[in-house]
Amino acid sequence: MRGEGSKDRLVAAVMAVAQSDGVMHVAVLSITQVPNDPAHAIESLLATKRRLVQDEDRSSAVLTK
Repeated sequence: MRGEGSKDRLVAAVMAVAQSDGVMHVAVLSITQVPNDPAHAIESLLATKRRLVQDEDRSSAVLTK
């Protein structure tokens, strides 16, 4: 059973970057439709959302805690 406000959409993205010395940096980015601070968010491209079979509403990855 799904609760009120429940949606079928991406809620997080994981990004991993390997440096040349082998150190791996991993970040988990929250996905939201209305970021608290748009200056600290990156809007998802519509083409990417379509590829991930997501809705076409605007959404952003949050870059802060």
